[in-house]
Amino acid sequence: MHDRDYTIMVVEDACAASSEEEHRESMKVLATIAGVVSVENLKDL
Repeated sequence: MHDRDYTIMVVEDACAASSEEEHRESMKVLATIAGVVSVENLKDL
């Protein structure tokens, strides 16, 4: 949860990076401050 009570979600399969490894590492970092979900899981929220 964000410090202003917002729930932040990153849709991992709607983001791109220059390599698969960079994408994985970026998602790991983002997961420390946001929820990381797939498009499929997002529609269930």
